[in-house]
Order: sequence, then C-alpha cells, then structure tokens
Amino acid sequence: MSDTETVDNIINKKLSVSRFGDGEYNLISGRRIGFQEFNGELAERLKEVLNSNESGHLNCIPLTFKTTKGLLWKSALYCRSFTVSQFKKYKEFTPPRRCYGSAGFTRFYADFRNKNQKTMQEKINKIRSIWEGRDVYLIEGEFTRCGVGNDILDNAKSIHRIICPTVNAYSVYDSILETAKQIIPVENTIVLCLLGPTATILAYDLFESGYWAIDLGHIDIEYEWFKSGSKWKENVEG
Repeated sequence: MSDTETVDNIINKKLSVSRFGDGEYNLISGRRIGFQEFNGELAERLKEVLNSNESGHLNCIPLTFKTTKGLLWKSALYCRSFTVSQFKKYKEFTPPRRCYGSAGFTRFYADFRNKNQKTMQEKINKIRSIWEGRDVYLIEGEFTRCGVGNDILDNAKSIHRIICPTVNAYSVYDSILETAKQIIPVENTIVLCLLGPTATILAYDLFESGYWAIDLGHIDIEYEWFKSGSKWKENVEG
C-alpha cells in the first residue's frame, strides 16, 4: 500500500499497526541500533510479529527500499545503500505475497524533495483523523513528548501518557506491557506507541489483547519539521 492507502485502511478498518524500518531489520539481523542494544529475544519477537498475518493488524514495511522516487538525495542514497547491503536478509525475513502497509506514513516530510505545504497539511489532517475525538493513550520514551509544544494531538478527546526509558526500552518490556493493560481501558481508546522497535512489538501484543494500538514512529518530529519549514532534519528545542 501507499502512504495514503495505509492511512485510509487504518481509519476505515480500525487496524492496529506495527512498523518495520531499517532499525528493526538491523536488530533482526543481529545488529544494535543507536537507542536499542541487540537483544536476542527482541530479534525473535520482531520476526514473530513480521511473520504474523492476522485480520485487524497491519505490518508496515519501507516502500523506500523498493523505490526512492521523490526522496532527497541524502535519503535516497541511504535507502539504496541499505537495500543493497541487506537485500538477502530483507527478503529472508519478509514473507512474500502478503499485503503490507507503508512504514513511511509517519515520515511524510523531511525525506522528500517536494515540501508543498498544502500537500503536507492534507497528509497530516488525514493522519490526525485517526484519533479525532478519541481518548488517546501515548506510550513513549521520556524525551519523545509527542504533542508537547505543538497541536498534533489537539483534536483528541483526552491525552494520557505512559513514560518509558528512552534507551533500551525492551529491557523493561514486560513491565511496560503490564502497566499498559492495567491503566488503559480496552473500549473507546486508541493507544499510540512511540518507542522505537519496542513499539513494533507492543502494538502487536496490545492488539492481541483487544486494543486498537498503532506504532506511530516519528510522527511528532516530522510534524515539528513541517511546522518550522525545515529543509532537512534538524534538532528541535524541547
């Protein structure tokens, strides 16, 4: 699916979402990433989720590993390099003949050449409609602060947060999952997970427990770059 098709399906079918990007594939391949050390159990859980194929849950993978059309040269170069170096692993771990969403639906701005404000705003409005008027529970790293200092979540009915470690969050995964189940009502809520590779698994496990849970990735920082008109990825105050 394209980014737009992915968001439309999330809304229309109330799909829970797990996202797989370069970080998740690196961990599956036995490598560590910047904010998550390699963990064998984490790698196996990522493979388990990637191999799942359940109604109501959508796995999203990077369309940019297939085509780099429209990307800035920096992003295109990285995607091509990653695809060339990891193609065998990518094929090995990604079950064929499945319908996948686009992991890039949360990365709508910084990597692209065309930064037309109207087009970007339309994409954002579509994404924001996912939690329109709903009780939102955020499970995020200490410094993620999704929606703090901007209005991306202002259309939610209410906002609640479960704050987790910024680095190596999977080391306390059982505690995160149990806390979420104790605190968050199943009915009439949406859970937004912003916790790196841990969020990929968490969204799936919460879905299995009856929640509507979405691994929302980099949505807040992308929105900040959009609001400030950044030409490329840069530090954001706060």
